[in-house]
Order: sequence, then C-alpha cells, then structure tokens
Amino acid sequence: MPHAIPQFVESREAIMGLRNIARAALIATCAGAASITMGIPSANAQSLSGWIGPAHVNGQSYLHYSTISNTPLYADTRMYTAFGGALPAYYFGVRSRLFLSGALCAINPAKYNTSPASSITDPTSGDCGPGWYNSHGFALAKDTNGFQQLITFPTDPLYWETNTPAPVEVSESERALRTNEQGQTIGSGEDAQSDAELPDLVLAYGTEGQLGYIRSADIPAPPATEDEVRNLPKVAQPDGTVVATQPSVTIPLYADDGVSVIGDFRIGN
Repeated sequence: MPHAIPQFVESREAIMGLRNIARAALIATCAGAASITMGIPSANAQSLSGWIGPAHVNGQSYLHYSTISNTPLYADTRMYTAFGGALPAYYFGVRSRLFLSGALCAINPAKYNTSPASSITDPTSGDCGPGWYNSHGFALAKDTNGFQQLITFPTDPLYWETNTPAPVEVSESERALRTNEQGQTIGSGEDAQSDAELPDLVLAYGTEGQLGYIRSADIPAPPATEDEVRNLPKVAQPDGTVVATQPSVTIPLYADDGVSVIGDFRIGN
C-alpha cells in the first residue's frame, strides 16, 4: 500500500522537504540492498508505491501516487478522487515516467478519462536493461484555465534483473544540473516539479541503450484546454478502459553538446 501523507501539502518548501526525505530514503535503500545482497539483487516479485500526494483543484479533491513493479517492469501513475465519486469525461489524466538511476527510461504520453470515472492509471512498458528503477510521474487536473500539472512523489528504487546487456552507468556528474558550451541547461529531470522546470537537455536512455539527452522542448506538452483533450485519439487500455491520449512519438537523442544526434528516444509504445 502507498504511504499516506496525513495532511494536504500546499507550500513548495514543504513539498521539497518531503521529496528530499524520499530521495534520501531511496539512496539509503539502494546502498542497504546492495550491501545485504553483495551485489546480487533479489529477483523476487515486488511492487513499491510512493507517498500519496493530495491536491485540491477547481473545487475537487484528488489523491495521486506512483508505483514501480517488476512483474514485469513498469512504472505507473494513478490519480483518483479523494472521496470515490466519479467525475465527468475529460476531467483528469496522468503521464507515467520510468527512471533508471536518474535517467529517463520511459515516458508515456498524457492520457485522460473519456467517460465518468473516479480514477485513471497508465503503466509504462519496456526497460533499459538491469538496474535500479523508480517511478515518478505527473497527474493532470482540470481547472478554470485548462489543466493543472501535479508531480507525484517518487517511489523507492526497485531492482530489475534481466538477461539483456547492462546499460551505460550514470555518473553523478551526468545527473548534476549544469550548463554546456552552447549555454543550455543539462542534467537529470527527476527533480523537476513540472515540464517548465526541466533542463533544456534531459538525461535519458535511447532506444538502443545509449545514454544521452533529449531536448525538453521535444517532449510533447500536455493539451492546454478541454477542447484539445476531447480531440485527442481514443485508445482502449488493456483493462478495456478507453482513454484520450497524445500520440506516441520518436524524438532525437543528443550528446551533451545538444547538437550531435546519437540515437532516438521513444515517447509511448
């Protein structure tokens, strides 16, 4: 079960304080698990959820959280009404993200409910090789000016064991936010509170396992209005639920100069 936060968190300082605690716990869990297993992580089926985040948007109370699972590997973001009541179509949505050691491995296009619903969820698919993964997505709630983007609390890390080649290891210097020779901000996007706070170049794994960067400007922005959401393509989820979704897209993966293309990054399936 996810960990419930006992009260609504309104201030950025409080949110950052809780996220720093979660990040410290994530690092400690990685270190502890590695020392206990002597570098051979458990292959047991496991699922971890982050703290539940509350939100109050346009008179409606919501709860949201992210989950990481290795049965098979996926990251999932769930948003639901605080008291279980169904909301009208095109009222809320989610965008799940999967990180491997601070680098983006997978990001789903934004998806929205197309019929009255009390919750919405959208797991990712695929992986970037063996390693420590966590889930950290966005929830989207309708307000008077379109949709408000809400960040979920990150999950603790979960090890994914697979026979595919090990990915290029992410260094602290690659995760760190900095500026390249072109004047672009560059580094991990894991701590960004919204798309607007992402660095110009976001650390990510390409479709062939390359470690590089994607331009934040190339990540499709969620629709700004309800009319735009209504015009999105409709897709049936594995559970039969029909959602409105942004199309999947392939974007370039760059070297740290932000100019040299070294591969591709896929958003969606």
